[in-house]
Amino acid sequence: MHQPRAIHKRAGALSAAAVLAFTGLMAAAPANADEATAPAEPTSTATAVPATAPATPAPAKAPAEAAPQDAVPAAEADAEGTAAASELPPGLAEALMRDLGMSLEEFIAAGELGEKAALALPELQKIEGFVSLRLEADAIVVTGSGEELAAAVSELGAVLEAPVPAEDATAETAEETAAAEAPAAEEEADDEEPAAGSSVAEDVDSLLRAYVQKVGSAEGLRSVMLTAPGEYTIKLGTPLDTLPTRPDGSLIRMASAPKKTPAEFDAEYTNVTVVEQPEPLTAFEDVPGGSGIYTGTGTTTEPVIDGACSIGFNGFTAGSPATLTAGHCTGDDTSNLAFLEPLEGDNMLVPLGEFTFSQFGGKNHTPSPVPTEGGPDVTVNRGTDVAVIGNIDDGIDLTAEVTRRAANTDRNADTVSVTGSADVVLGSPICKSGRTTFWTCGSVTGVGIFFVGGHNGTEANPDARAVWGFESGNPKPGQDSPVFLEAEPGDSGGSIISGTNAVGLISAGLEDVITHGASLSDAVSYIPGGFELAMFIAKPELTGAAGEGKALTGQPITGIVDGAPAGTEVQVTVDGGEPQTVPVAADGTWSVRAPQTVDADESVPNRELELTARAVNGSNKSSMAEFTLNLEKAPLDLPVFSTPATVVGEVAEISGTGVDGATVTVEISTAAKQGEAAALAELPLTETVEVKDGSWTVELEDALQPGTYRVSATQAKAGMKDSDVATLNLSVVYTAPAITNLKDGQEFTEGSTPETITGTAIPGATVTVAVGNALATGTTEADEDGRWSYDVEPWAAGEYAITASQQLDGVGSDFTQLTVRVAALQVAPGGNPGDPGAPGAPGNPGGNNNGGNGGNAGGSSDGDLADTGANGVGMAAAAGLLLVGGGTGALLLNRRRRGAHVATRS
Repeated sequence: MHQPRAIHKRAGALSAAAVLAFTGLMAAAPANADEATAPAEPTSTATAVPATAPATPAPAKAPAEAAPQDAVPAAEADAEGTAAASELPPGLAEALMRDLGMSLEEFIAAGELGEKAALALPELQKIEGFVSLRLEADAIVVTGSGEELAAAVSELGAVLEAPVPAEDATAETAEETAAAEAPAAEEEADDEEPAAGSSVAEDVDSLLRAYVQKVGSAEGLRSVMLTAPGEYTIKLGTPLDTLPTRPDGSLIRMASAPKKTPAEFDAEYTNVTVVEQPEPLTAFEDVPGGSGIYTGTGTTTEPVIDGACSIGFNGFTAGSPATLTAGHCTGDDTSNLAFLEPLEGDNMLVPLGEFTFSQFGGKNHTPSPVPTEGGPDVTVNRGTDVAVIGNIDDGIDLTAEVTRRAANTDRNADTVSVTGSADVVLGSPICKSGRTTFWTCGSVTGVGIFFVGGHNGTEANPDARAVWGFESGNPKPGQDSPVFLEAEPGDSGGSIISGTNAVGLISAGLEDVITHGASLSDAVSYIPGGFELAMFIAKPELTGAAGEGKALTGQPITGIVDGAPAGTEVQVTVDGGEPQTVPVAADGTWSVRAPQTVDADESVPNRELELTARAVNGSNKSSMAEFTLNLEKAPLDLPVFSTPATVVGEVAEISGTGVDGATVTVEISTAAKQGEAAALAELPLTETVEVKDGSWTVELEDALQPGTYRVSATQAKAGMKDSDVATLNLSVVYTAPAITNLKDGQEFTEGSTPETITGTAIPGATVTVAVGNALATGTTEADEDGRWSYDVEPWAAGEYAITASQQLDGVGSDFTQLTVRVAALQVAPGGNPGDPGAPGAPGNPGGNNNGGNGGNAGGSSDGDLADTGANGVGMAAAAGLLLVGGGTGALLLNRRRRGAHVATRS
């Protein structure tokens, strides 16, 4: 970093004593102002001397006692500042707990919640029934009504609160506003009491326009703010005596219609409170201490110091480093230089840069409001309070951080990172950093327009400048504010954050009463060419093996950028080579490949690898990360076999995939339990082939015959470690035996199924036969001619899968499978019985031991009963088939026979 230049080493430079004298003078100015009667009109203490008077440079090498007698001596001022600082606990966490009762984690979470609320606000405002939005505790609270609004609030995860009826709101605020309205009421004692109001303010801008139109003047306006759900507060000071003028000096006259008093305007609205605020707002500057800057004119070698302010947020304009402060710090462009304020005990004034743009109020530092001549329309010359310091001095490093020190000591000892920007809403917790009061915290109590006295103010014309922003302080008279954001002169331009989001710049306020901040998002919109906020981007870190200091040739080196915003990239250099830009994924991860080789000398196993990495997003860059890794040869991946683990018949080649350019060495040997399998190849066998187009093949001179084999493969490549061993347990099996007496799909009828299954196989092989449903499973042996047979029991009706496989000397085979079907035997049903007819005549008794002729059992029959005479043989055969099929048919036949016998006897 550029070393601060010693003042005494430059022509006309200030000595340490002179610098301290300047410190004392600037501390004395506001102190003297406090002792004197406060002016009625708003004033700005942006400079240590009146803006209309020439600045008086401090004499070079002036002793400390040369300071004016009415100024506070430098040592005394420093002692007072140190004492005040010692009363404050150091650091943001302490300030948060002291001022808000929040932990650092709660503050960051609340900032994120506020950002979510601010982003949702524009869409919510479009929904009918919306009234307001605020943060309360750890929730977003939306005031309003209606189904559409309720649905939107539910989707946001917020709480919907019903609006207070107008009459209730009026009753609640009547007592609070009585004191504030009293002065105005007394002035209008002779007038008719204003009628109860019915108008409702919708937003700050329209309310301000209505006020100027109806009151006829913007005299004495201090601020117009949304201060509660659906409630607005207009704060007044001493009324202006004259109308504002155009730049050409011509008088602007309002329409001649009768105008309203502020009290009458207040009475017209149900949700607006007009209160007196006796003291004018003043710009914060001119007190030493904190992380501040000095503003001045002249040159960097012979500067004339004008005042003191605080650095705001750093960033970029047109890609070049720049920083922000308050616009009023330039004295309407009378100051052109900015210097870093010397730290406590230092005597070096370090040039920071030059003011390249500033706006305090409207364009070209114009006051507000400026009504349109002759018409009812009012142009509210609403502006901002921002200045850009560019042309940053060489060696100055503007980081995306804000100091949270508690004294004018090391700026970088305690910092908070800025990760983005956001707008605030009512209730947003905020903290600020300034050169005078350092770190303090509070909450947003109003959002809208506030007015600050300009540099050209007089008692007759305070030169009020309108700024869009927010306030933190006492929103209504008579109330204590535990959420007041403390700031004092010299804090102007200081940063205001919510969580880790930049939200505003300290602009103005009333000491111990209220502090106003210019909205950052609004302020940067006025800067020509825009302003890119410097956001903190975490330094890249390594993960995985790289995180342990290891890297392998040709393999990814992985890393992460925590919290990287979208679009972030990492610029990486490896061994001092050309930078490589790699994208950062949504989860923050990134990777880059290590070199393909360790060294040209293949015998070198490892070496140190130097790597640098920086995360980049637009003009924002992280700090540089440097790493030293131990680079080793990466082992090649295992070669992969394409040859299946089981092959039928024989194997003539072994194939697989690998790394292009590598050589694959294949070794084939018999398995430990080979058995008696015949292997015609001479084993073990070793072959080496090259990988081409990702594949390799070893062709065998003698094919591998049925048996079990162990096949191993490794691959090697220059610059890399040999792969581990890949293993394939290869089984070469015999072809399946044949079944010769059956065909696939063959059909049988019950009782006609084969008694044996026959086929062919390897002579001497054991054949295993299985009939489906485990009806029969067994083995048989093929004879010397290779024939085999297997006896089976008769099969009932059904479908059967029959398989056969063979095994010889411990080596199996493929299997044959076929399916046969067995149909059930069909029996013809009997006919209807005929008429029995008359009984026949008795037969002749038999003689000679011969039986007589039996009579007819009955008359002729038309039935289809089986013939028991000449057709008996066929019947018996049928009965036999039925017996094979089952006992039911046999039982039926026997019953019929017994019936015929009975009929004969009767």
